[in-house]
Amino acid sequence: MNRGITLLVYTLIEQNGKTDLEIIQEDNRPNAVHAEVQGEGNSILKMLKEIAETN
Repeated sequence: MNRGITLLVYTLIEQNGKTDLEIIQEDNRPNAVHAEVQGEGNSILKMLKEIAETN
């Protein structure tokens, strides 16, 4: 049974002294519902924030 693929891509982009975060969510499963980004409770976002603030 093919269940499909869910893909999240996080990209940090530094421009003019500030860092932007781009999040792309792709889900090719039939009837898939995209979840909202969890914000401060998301461990990946916490790690990306630390990276952006230290570089």
